[in-house]
This record gives sequence, C-alpha cells and structure tokens, in this order.
Amino acid sequence: MMIFSPDTDVLVLAAANRHLLLEQMQVSMASGVIDVWPITRVLGCHRAKTLPALHAFSGAENVGKFNRISKAT
Repeated sequence: MMIFSPDTDVLVLAAANRHLLLEQMQVSMASGVIDVWPITRVLGCHRAKTLPALHAFSGAENVGKFNRISKAT
C-alpha cells in the first residue's frame, strides 16, 4: 500500500502506528518513496511511537515559535 503526501507528518504518523498498517506500507513524498517498515525496525516499536511528540516539539513544522521560543533559540 502506498500513501501519497508531500508532508513529513504522514510519514511520522505511519511509522508511529506501524502495528496498525500493512507490512508493505510506503509513503511517496517529493524526495521519493520511503518504506515505513525499515524505519520502525531500526527504531523499535517504543521509539517509533514517540516520533509524533518529537516531531511536534522539534520545530520541524512551519510554526515560527512555541511558547515564545523559536527554533533557532
């Protein structure tokens, strides 16, 4: 199964919820096609489930500031 999305949010959510998806899950992004299974295999289930929180607080989005702290800070 392949999901088409230009956003990394979809890849992060797919990796975090890998146990709910098909084994041959792929995400097609502008940079290419990425298999979800190798990401979760390397990270492990516990670390993969923490990806959405890390992604939200890392400043990876186009949000300028979080609680008056910018990504550069």
